Amino acid sequence: SCELGPQKPDPRMFLAATTALEVEPPDALMVGDTARTDGGAAAVGIATLILPRLEELGPRGLDVVLRMLT
Repeated sequence: SCELGPQKPDPRMFLAATTALEVEPPDALMVGDTARTDGGAAAVGIATLILPRLEELGPRGLDVVLRMLT
């Protein structure tokens, strides 16, 4: 986002990401930890998964997403 100008939750940032990846928003998945900022992806039709923030490093649920990809 520093290179583009718009920052989360500005939908333009998420659209720029899908354009760079050459995927349509409905074919993308945004995984984040803050609904207030990462939820901007949902505004442009990107499926959005908000995982809990943890004080200490440990499982956060990303393993569920990785299993979906295999």
